[in-house]
Amino acid sequence: MNRLRARPTANLFAIAFGVAGLAGALDALPAANPIAEAVWVIALLVWAGLVAAYALHTRRGPSVMEDLRHPVLGPFAALVPLVALMLVTHFSRHTGSTVAVGLAALALTVSIAFAGWFTARWMLGGGELKQVHPGHLLPTVAASLVSAVCFSNLGLPGVAYALVGIGVMFWIVVTALFIARGLSGHADLGALTPTLAIHAAPAPVIGILWLSLGSPGGAAIGEVLLGLTVFGVATQLFLIPRYVRLAFAPTFWSFTFSSAAVASFLARWVTHEGLPAVLAVVPVVAVAVLIGSIGVRHLIDPLVRRRGAAPTSTARPRSAPAASRVPQ
Repeated sequence: MNRLRARPTANLFAIAFGVAGLAGALDALPAANPIAEAVWVIALLVWAGLVAAYALHTRRGPSVMEDLRHPVLGPFAALVPLVALMLVTHFSRHTGSTVAVGLAALALTVSIAFAGWFTARWMLGGGELKQVHPGHLLPTVAASLVSAVCFSNLGLPGVAYALVGIGVMFWIVVTALFIARGLSGHADLGALTPTLAIHAAPAPVIGILWLSLGSPGGAAIGEVLLGLTVFGVATQLFLIPRYVRLAFAPTFWSFTFSSAAVASFLARWVTHEGLPAVLAVVPVVAVAVLIGSIGVRHLIDPLVRRRGAAPTSTARPRSAPAASRVPQ
């Protein structure tokens, strides 16, 4: 087996990100609190296990810096400090506010440093338009917006407002770059196609932040965010025919946090508006089923691959674009 395939790669941190996102969605349902706590513990174990495995295998294959510069895997490294911040925020009641804020500040510092380095590389020509994929939303957009929610929950709204400004700006910039990539004739994402789901996440994350900050700006802001969330989901519905034709890959975890963010915002919106509680339960249960099914499929994937290993054709498969090749 190739050494690179034997070692964990940065895109696998999407697993911890998705599980943490599910835990956050379950937090929106008070009755599901025990289940949410269990899922948060699973997220912690998954994140810690991946960090340990990555550290142990660092000497095999490329160096950490080579991974960070990788056009496909590099952006996913942003999930390491981001998930750590989510975990610190949730478990802050066990660590004490001072310790929690210190750990959160450390995680945020790493995130900002990585996002700054990542953006500076773009400015210096460290990449090509055809290499831009939805995962490039992670270092700046996802890191900023999710961190804003975390700092709001830690009682530091000023930091949250500063971060949401960064997130919104790069949401516009990176989305424009990705659309430009498609219009320039580089629409094929290959194994990265599931990362298109990431585009649905920014609006509901901002919606969660808006609610956590006490609905600043009034109902009109919430309605705008709800409209953007619905539009994002509608766009994903039109991509389903493309998704169902794909072979399973680790990039399917891209569906998890995005769908959890949508479910979490909708559940919180229902509570905020005083609508029937069942309307909050439905999206959270649906996303739990989706994420659970992806988790099961990931676990049994080695067995499925072995069963399907026998060649069915002598035709040589068409190579995917270099920027869309993801370690399996």
